[in-house]
Amino acid sequence: MIFTTSSNMRRTETASAVKSIKRKNSDRTDVHIKVQCPDCLKYRWIRKSHSKSVAFTGRCVSCSRHVGQEKRKHNILSICKICGKKVYHRKSKHPKYCSQGCCWEDKKDTWPSIHLKGAKHPNWKGGITPINKRERLRFRTSLQKKIFERDGYKCQMCGSGGNLQIDHIQPWADFVEERFNMDNCRTLCVGCHYLITFGKEMPENVAAWGHNLKFLEGRLD
Repeated sequence: MIFTTSSNMRRTETASAVKSIKRKNSDRTDVHIKVQCPDCLKYRWIRKSHSKSVAFTGRCVSCSRHVGQEKRKHNILSICKICGKKVYHRKSKHPKYCSQGCCWEDKKDTWPSIHLKGAKHPNWKGGITPINKRERLRFRTSLQKKIFERDGYKCQMCGSGGNLQIDHIQPWADFVEERFNMDNCRTLCVGCHYLITFGKEMPENVAAWGHNLKFLEGRLD
């Protein structure tokens, strides 16, 4: 039986066109019927159970996609609140701005994040964090590899060659003038570095320790 669809009925039987198709890797068979698309008038085989669905329209995949694109078409006109540019949108959305830039210009004085930057933030400590990040990144790019090569890529305490870090003999925070002095630096593994810093063995539940500077490269002001 051939099923066709129209605007006033979901499907009608016009001729005999039914066949049974066996499923792959299964003994079950499905009844398939021949269906005609109401838009392009092409025929195709579908499962009979699919034609009983409430969402069944009879359209083929390409015609259904075209109908969906027409429904999503931006055809309603709005005017940007900031620059006055015309913006076409869907009925379900009502934009006030043509871009994120215009949205920012309108709300930049009201968003709380603007008022909590710099000295206005409760955790402000005089702007030392960005400087410290820059100094550590500069040390990593200029001296870290040279120190590793000088020490043969081995821990200077236990001789291991994995999970290596740079240890400042005179602490980084207390002796600013010794930060870039190679004689003040040595190669240590993460375990020995933890032992030197805290005076105890690194706990087993500590997966990693030390300054991970990978996130700094894209976050410097």
